[in-house]
Amino acid sequence: MITVYQLRQNKRQIESVQQATLKTLKFGIAQTHGLFGSDEWWKNIESGKLAVHTLKGVITRLFLGGMRDTEEFTMRLETGEELTWLRYADNKELFGFYAVGRQIEIDYVLQRHRLFSYGNFLRRHEEIIEIRIGEEIQTLPPAKLRSSFFPCQAANASWASSVIVFFLLIFSSVGARLVLELIALLLIFAGIGLGVAALFGIRKYGPKNIFAPALVGIVINGLLLFIFITNFLAAKTNH
Repeated sequence: MITVYQLRQNKRQIESVQQATLKTLKFGIAQTHGLFGSDEWWKNIESGKLAVHTLKGVITRLFLGGMRDTEEFTMRLETGEELTWLRYADNKELFGFYAVGRQIEIDYVLQRHRLFSYGNFLRRHEEIIEIRIGEEIQTLPPAKLRSSFFPCQAANASWASSVIVFFLLIFSSVGARLVLELIALLLIFAGIGLGVAALFGIRKYGPKNIFAPALVGIVINGLLLFIFITNFLAAKTNH
């Protein structure tokens, strides 16, 4: 792969961030691992104290973002998730390597905003330190449907289990009620478990199509479990 961008070479970017950090209160980057771009900062990266994260995927789109004044690209990860980044390159010749169908790797570190910045200083953002692009252009495979990812399926199964429980209890006959209630109880536990498992997938796949159905499933199944427990305790007290 060809290295098209290295933050070390972007002296203008480093100087701009350093000046904003040292001379303003609301701009720049928190000095959690030394001044951005300084020798101390790079040493912390090399030692692993400031972890480097790597994303690998394929370029799927090139476009102008913002007010059509920023050159950006979208990459598709192996998971099917698509992310958008600014296009960086050390020179115009390397800039030409950005092309749909080429493999791309991005190394980045996570940094925090300043305490008095306009953004949320607790929230970390990605700071790219290197970009590598493959030389071969490949035919893009069809995008994997997001709904086929396990967290999405688990989230939908979580709320769907509560619907099944309602139908089991509504249409159950007196003779089979005990068996159906046991099945319903198992479905409730399964729904809560699937909802929690789906929420753990948000970090990798993002909240879309996961957070809302998983939360609904956990809440409804939690209420059903509460009703089951209170009814059981009431029946036990009466006997």
